[in-house]
Amino acid sequence: MIRKTCAVIGLLVLISDIAIAQPAGLPLTVGRLSYDDRSKENVQQIAVKNETERKINYLVVQCGFFQKGELFATGIRTVTNIFPQTTGFAEIRYAGLPADRAECRISEVHY
Repeated sequence: MIRKTCAVIGLLVLISDIAIAQPAGLPLTVGRLSYDDRSKENVQQIAVKNETERKINYLVVQCGFFQKGELFATGIRTVTNIFPQTTGFAEIRYAGLPADRAECRISEVHY
């Protein structure tokens, strides 16, 4: 009985982590990563399409910035008021060393 309970709890945790990382109906497009020499900022373009039938009041996107495979910085951005069947756009910026890649995910969704 204890093993079954632990297995079910572990499965629920795994499923909830997957749901947080990539919510259904909200594809995240990670666009161009650039470095602004003037401001010394990494700039990551993102877009989130709301394929659901509900308005999203806001969602949170987190990005990790990498250089030569090592994570050296993170950035966060809130995208607000994404109506059904529309796309919200944003830039996530981080001042510091130039990144050679970024990985992003949706960490919160609030309807």
